[in-house]
Amino acid sequence: MSDFLRKSVQDLDLGVDDVPIVLSPEFVSQAALVNWFSLIVTTVNPRKQNLRALIGQMPRVWGLVDSCVGRIVGNGRVQFKFRNEESMNLVLQRSPWSFNDWMLSVHRWFPNITEGEMKIIPFWVQIQGIPILYLTNAMARVVGSRLGHVTDVDIDENANQMGFVRVKLAWNFDDHLRFQRNFQFQENENTIIKFRFERLRNFCTKCGSLKHDVKECDLTFKEYVPVNLNDDNDDDNHDQGHDEDDMAAEDSLPSIDPTFLIPGLQGHNAGATSVKQGGSSSSVPSDLASAFEDTKLTAERLRYLHAKHVRETLMDQREAGLLEEVSNNATTGFPFVKRKRVSFEVLYNQAEAAEESAVLGHIRKKDKKSWLE
Repeated sequence: MSDFLRKSVQDLDLGVDDVPIVLSPEFVSQAALVNWFSLIVTTVNPRKQNLRALIGQMPRVWGLVDSCVGRIVGNGRVQFKFRNEESMNLVLQRSPWSFNDWMLSVHRWFPNITEGEMKIIPFWVQIQGIPILYLTNAMARVVGSRLGHVTDVDIDENANQMGFVRVKLAWNFDDHLRFQRNFQFQENENTIIKFRFERLRNFCTKCGSLKHDVKECDLTFKEYVPVNLNDDNDDDNHDQGHDEDDMAAEDSLPSIDPTFLIPGLQGHNAGATSVKQGGSSSSVPSDLASAFEDTKLTAERLRYLHAKHVRETLMDQREAGLLEEVSNNATTGFPFVKRKRVSFEVLYNQAEAAEESAVLGHIRKKDKKSWLE
């Protein structure tokens, strides 16, 4: 049985129906007193917030290195135990907190704390855009309540200058952020109200989630298909396209059919060679065409002559001293390979030159014979 199976079978409910074990109230109270001044810290993005690093870093951020101890309790949460209530309340008053540029949910632990309560982040939110005529404490609370649960309002109605009002929201980090909403203070007249979250860190700019980055967002948008604004001008576009094709045809270079220039592939023709250019035809000078049309050498014949010439040349060079060079440089392989490659390149070039001279000589003879006739 594998280790995975051994761990899985231990999840069986064996023993759940046995008689409950009763613990003394005094012992339970004493254990609870040890953990009474505790904060539960929940990471919003566990993939970007390492719990061990969080335990070592947050006491330094709070300035309470000697006053608290942290430990991992599972489910992406860390417990910090404080020596006194004053230090614990100081951390709560200065919230919200973040780690590694992602938000944290920090709450005091109590026995009946729920999962939803541990997801609340207290944000101070600035509300901008409320018309001056309606700018009151009650209006700020109503506008803020449309975004989340309002726990406090910070507004001085007698202040000389007021660019915005502040409300404190109990924000569930499962919800998506919203920074602008339309309100109708008068019928059929929309007023844009802007919300600015204080001490906000990273979030998804596509969907507004606090739990992932924009690169990890699953929200997809429909692809934008650009509209063709020239639908009414199809005729003009088609005409323009034909004009461009005509211009390209006029500027194109003439292309000669290669079959007329390969020796042995084309029979004897009395006329000139045809040249194609955009559907029209022209003629190649007769002296250039006759040099190839009267030649009876085929491509196979040329390859045979080339191979024969190379073979004979190699045999002569081998007898002249190639084997002697190999024996003298047997101990040094690399120089021999290099010289051998150079020798073969020289021989190959010589063979090509000989082949070309043979073909040109044959062509000259045929031309001379035709002129004499």
